Amino acid sequence: MKLHLAFTIVFSILLVWQNCLAAEVTRHEVDVCVYGGTASGVMAALAAEKEGADVIIVEPSRWLGGMTGGGINHLDWGKGNTVGGSTYKILMDGVDVQEQKHHGGHAIQGIGNKQYRDRFKRAVEDRGITVIYDHRLGTVQVGDATIDSPTRQRPIALNEANAENKQGNSIRSITLDYAPVDETGCPIPEPEKRNAITVSAKVFIDCSYEGDLLAMSGVSYTWGRESREHYDESLAGVRPSLWVHDIDPYVEPGKPESGLIPFVQDRKIGPLGSADALSMGYCFRYEFDMSGKGIPIPEPTNYDPAEFEVYRRAVRDGVDIFSSRKMRTTLDKITVQKRAPFVGGAQSNRNLMGSTVYGCNDDYPNGDWATRSRIWKFHQEFLINSIHFAKTDPMAPKRMKQHALKTTFRRGPFDETGGWPSQLYVRQARRMVSSYVVTQKDLEGKTEPPHTVALAAYGVDDWPYAVVVQDGKIAVQGGAFSIVYLDNGKYNGSYKIPYEAIVPRKGECDNLLVPVCVSASHIAFTSLRMEPVWMILGESAGVAAAMAVDAEIPVQDVPYNKLRQKLDALDQKLERIQGPIEDQKKPDQLASWKSHDEWNQQKKGWEWLFPHIDTNSDGQISTEEYTAFQKFKAEHDDWEASLRKKEAPTPRKKVERTPLGHLPQDKPNIVLIFADDLGIEALSAYGGRGVRTPHLDKLATGGMLFTHCFANPACSPSRAEIMTGTYPGFTGVTHVLSKWDDDTCLDPAKFNSFANQLKKAGYATAIAGKWNVSWLERNDTVKAFGFDEYCLWQMFDRNGTKRSRYYKPHFRVNGRIEEESIAEQFGPDVLADFMIDFMKRKKNGPFLVYYPALLVHTPYIRVPGGPKTNALPDSKQKSGPECFPEMVEYLDKNVGRLVNAVDELGISKNTIVIFCADNGTHGPVTSVWGENRSKIKGGKMTMTDRGSRVPLIVSWPETINPGTQCDDLVELADFLPTFLDIASAPKPMQRVHGQSFLPQLLGKEQPSREWVHIEYKNNRQIRTREWIYTDKGKLTRVNELGSPENRPESQGDHAVVRSQMKRTFASIDGVALERSSQSER
Repeated sequence: MKLHLAFTIVFSILLVWQNCLAAEVTRHEVDVCVYGGTASGVMAALAAEKEGADVIIVEPSRWLGGMTGGGINHLDWGKGNTVGGSTYKILMDGVDVQEQKHHGGHAIQGIGNKQYRDRFKRAVEDRGITVIYDHRLGTVQVGDATIDSPTRQRPIALNEANAENKQGNSIRSITLDYAPVDETGCPIPEPEKRNAITVSAKVFIDCSYEGDLLAMSGVSYTWGRESREHYDESLAGVRPSLWVHDIDPYVEPGKPESGLIPFVQDRKIGPLGSADALSMGYCFRYEFDMSGKGIPIPEPTNYDPAEFEVYRRAVRDGVDIFSSRKMRTTLDKITVQKRAPFVGGAQSNRNLMGSTVYGCNDDYPNGDWATRSRIWKFHQEFLINSIHFAKTDPMAPKRMKQHALKTTFRRGPFDETGGWPSQLYVRQARRMVSSYVVTQKDLEGKTEPPHTVALAAYGVDDWPYAVVVQDGKIAVQGGAFSIVYLDNGKYNGSYKIPYEAIVPRKGECDNLLVPVCVSASHIAFTSLRMEPVWMILGESAGVAAAMAVDAEIPVQDVPYNKLRQKLDALDQKLERIQGPIEDQKKPDQLASWKSHDEWNQQKKGWEWLFPHIDTNSDGQISTEEYTAFQKFKAEHDDWEASLRKKEAPTPRKKVERTPLGHLPQDKPNIVLIFADDLGIEALSAYGGRGVRTPHLDKLATGGMLFTHCFANPACSPSRAEIMTGTYPGFTGVTHVLSKWDDDTCLDPAKFNSFANQLKKAGYATAIAGKWNVSWLERNDTVKAFGFDEYCLWQMFDRNGTKRSRYYKPHFRVNGRIEEESIAEQFGPDVLADFMIDFMKRKKNGPFLVYYPALLVHTPYIRVPGGPKTNALPDSKQKSGPECFPEMVEYLDKNVGRLVNAVDELGISKNTIVIFCADNGTHGPVTSVWGENRSKIKGGKMTMTDRGSRVPLIVSWPETINPGTQCDDLVELADFLPTFLDIASAPKPMQRVHGQSFLPQLLGKEQPSREWVHIEYKNNRQIRTREWIYTDKGKLTRVNELGSPENRPESQGDHAVVRSQMKRTFASIDGVALERSSQSER
């Protein structure tokens, strides 16, 4: 009886325990699951999400980016002009390509390991993509079968038949084990919890370096080196030893029976050209600080002097184990790079001394995580112990010891792992075997793959495979190829990777894509294994995955013509380079370019030159323009520096304001350009990096640049304030008009605009762009606010349907709707044409042109001029923040068109051109700013400087001193009183809060305003040079641009400042009360 009761209790407890375990399993169901948060995985996820898929990323470590940010800070891409799409943008944003001379070279220095990790993380977070960190693959549910280990135990042999997959052909789900990496970033041998998470998806993308999902899905794969015969490749299989060192390999010299000294492997290498299971050597790509002041290299815990006997014997016998030998660029031509004794560094060394022991990682590709963890730790301990050997061993050369004593990890890149890189450099692991295998023939330019999804353009580049005994000596086996190109210049080393190489054979698995462990021979893989190539393949895989989900079809059946259209729209480079890159000094051969994009495709690294050559700003370069440029180039040795100086005027020297005279006798024309969503950090004139704005730069160098102009942090409040000179709380426009049922309207019965008052002073007036202070279908107040002519985007039509502003625009032109007549035109171009036509007709002046631009507001779009343009209405645009730079550049182009039109009309000396913006940059956009390349996230709709500090550039030839910088505070309310002073126009009916900045423009000394007022919804603040004080009583010290916002001060601090701020608010509010009481009377 007692036994039965005990059994019942135990059984009940087990059931409860089992149910608790089941309850702890987290489940996710998504459209697309990306396994491996490598740089390729990030691009795949971003692309799939952009196409509308619900995406999740699974990453075994705590970081995104893999080797891009995990040790590789330079970008190996072979030929930079084969890299396009979002890959080029995300890698190159913030990189000063012009100084790198990378065109046609094999690599370029990137922005930094930590910076790339942060960039990938931010890009994913901005898109709202879920990332599961610290979890790795446990099991894979394929059909009705659960697979918990690799489906192969040895590489595919020559003529091996493909086994039919009888377990089903779709991955239903995967389970993940919780296995957080250790404090050095190394994977742990065993997970802390198995089957912790289940992820179900319609399509899976394996972007891991190891190909673990590939290996557990029933898909054919291999690893190691194939034989020459396998794919008929002359370079395949075992290669000659790179070094054969006259060092005795045996513990007791001359006695094989005594065994081998450490680091020499007891393995037989087959004949030349034969197959084996060896992989190229792995390593960590360290960042060292040789000043000795970085993060200290840890002291060894299990150092054995006998381990380094091979180095001891080499030094004793004068054998060179430090120099690097390689076959550089040309087959069968070996070069030697001499190196003095060192330790720890020279990670790219093809010899016994380097950052790895070749041959120690052959179990990694198909191994379990316990094996991989052991190999990671071996590499870490090898560095620690080799540094200790160099410091302490009597045989270590003096220079090696000095080198070791100074070696520390550089602070910054990998602080959270104690200086250890977060990713082991897994140069190759598994490779899928699909219906198309990329081989040496592709690299030789002898094939024409059917469905290109990426280009590669790196030469054959392998690394030694083992350290073995050869004729009683120590040999470093293979690994001679170093960026060896095989096509004799036919395609400049570039070759195509087809879609069939990233999807399994039909019948094996119909919902898996593999853009990293692609279907390629070993020799081809040594070339295509570059991070940018994997990123491009990842982006292509992401697009294809989303298409397969949408159409509910196998990934093998994704229609290539539709996929190609999407890849072209992303600006992927999918056509090989025809022949060698020619000297770009032959205008008769490269005479004209039809667009900036066409120029960019041919002139990688020289994108910045286009606006300098396109002198008439028509978006094209004619033969005459290019010939004129070549002539300028021939006559000026410093042509590049000269043009760069024009392109990037910052850092600007502050020029003292000196009066150039009084106002001209004739009333000047006024052209006000009011950009949409553009903070100062995005413009090169203010120190921004990565966006080309030559016309705005020219406007700044020829006029006055204001450093402290402030707007409200959102659209409608700023537009009402700039037109009326009155704060939002007074105009009643305190929020953004964005919904059709919002009846907010700036009332012309209560407020005059600057157009009303200038019209009274004899000005012809026009507005073109965005209105957004009322819905025009219900309250068309444009004429009532003093504009004679207008061409305005109509956000909503009379039915309340939202309409497009960029492609297939819906505009109201002087009271009538224009849609069909402009359907094929780009909205901003229609506006520019309208304004130029108005200026031509009113050139005898005076006139006011108010251009509240549509750019650079969302939706993010591809601008006209290249294959990436899709010309879809706003509602169907799916691009992301990566389009922001080109949108700014197109805005700059239209600024150039307006300024050039003023010049051509001969009225520039009597025309003021003003450039400003309504608020800060949109939140998803991050700009690179200043010499320190600070990352500044857009702050639109936030009560911060990022939300309200905007550009203000004013050009007025022969009145404003060129190149002047003004640091006075200015706000949008100041524009109306400035215009009235300029035009001697009457005051408006309403109370004006602004004050004229005409004295600053004329160079006259006058006290500047002490504060600006900023308002959005129910938030208001006063901003001085030092403080920000809110109407809620919070006081915050102003911080420098590019630095995080400060925390509010304690309530009891700075009583005098708080008192002054309260009086300022009271003076503003007192005016408000006075106006209200007057209206009530």
